[in-house]
This record gives sequence, structure tokens and C-alpha cells, in this order.
Amino acid sequence: MDLFPTPLRPDAFQSSRVRLHRIESDNMEPTLRGGWDYVVCVPVDRYDGEGLYLFEVMGAVCAYRCQCAGNGKLWQLSDNKIYSPHTITPEQFSATVLAKVVADVKVRDDHALHALAA
Repeated sequence: MDLFPTPLRPDAFQSSRVRLHRIESDNMEPTLRGGWDYVVCVPVDRYDGEGLYLFEVMGAVCAYRCQCAGNGKLWQLSDNKIYSPHTITPEQFSATVLAKVVADVKVRDDHALHALAA
């Protein structure tokens, strides 16, 4: 019995458009734990509204919250308070964005997850 039925079919995420990406950096902690949690994302090449995005930053993939900052710029925000927010232009956004996050995956048993992937 499914206590909390979802409107999505289980095979909805088996798509060439959707990717599962492991969070490696600490800039979104405590919301997303680096080296532990995953996100489900879709490739994008431009700003698609407020949300969480993956960017290539100095060869690494990092997640940031993005929203309009006014004056045609965008805020890149980290949940980890040790990192300061900064603004970027839409051109900078498009040059570094990889994907938009559509779901978080909170890992409860990393060993079991790795066993499933083997």
C-alpha cells in the first residue's frame, strides 16, 4: 500500500533529459550535504526563473540558488553562510550554467545506494 502516492510514474526519471548529480561542494550545506546528497537536474543554457542551478566553477560543479537581482543581473546564493552572495550578468550565467535542479535526493544509506549502482 502506497501511503503517499505521487503523480509521477516511477519510470519518469529514466529519461535522457534528466540527470542525477552528486553534490560535491559545501556551499549548499546544510540544505544539501556535499559528498552525500544528490540532485535531479535538466540541462539548461540560460536563466529559467528562480531556483537551484548547477554551474561549472574552476573545473568543479557547484550548486547555487539564483534569482533576479535587478539592473539586469542575477544573484548567485549559497545556503552555507560562510559564502557571500554575488551578482553575475546573464551572459556570465549562460557561459557557466550546466543544469537546473528539479529535485533533491537526500541519501539515508550511502552503502545501499552504491550497492544498487554496482
